[in-house]
Amino acid sequence: MAVTLFHGSQFAEVLQDDLRYASCTLRWLYITLAQRFQNIIIIIIIIIIIIITIIIIIIIIIIVTSSSSSPSSPLSPVPVFSPWPFL
Repeated sequence: MAVTLFHGSQFAEVLQDDLRYASCTLRWLYITLAQRFQNIIIIIIIIIIIIITIIIIIIIIIIVTSSSSSPSSPLSPVPVFSPWPFL
């Protein structure tokens, strides 16, 4: 196992350079991931809004078609005999 000996100041400089490089790399990685996740979150929010809008439109269409298909004419539907009271 090879051991490299540094004077105290050299070791501190090398360590400081390594830490500075690691700090810059981590900062770049954080910024990149934050931007990507921010874009993903925005896309997910847009998809959720579109889905909610489609569901609301479907509900409105169902309500409108059911209210228009209900008999509003003077002819009433034929009553259906139910044996329920006799059970």
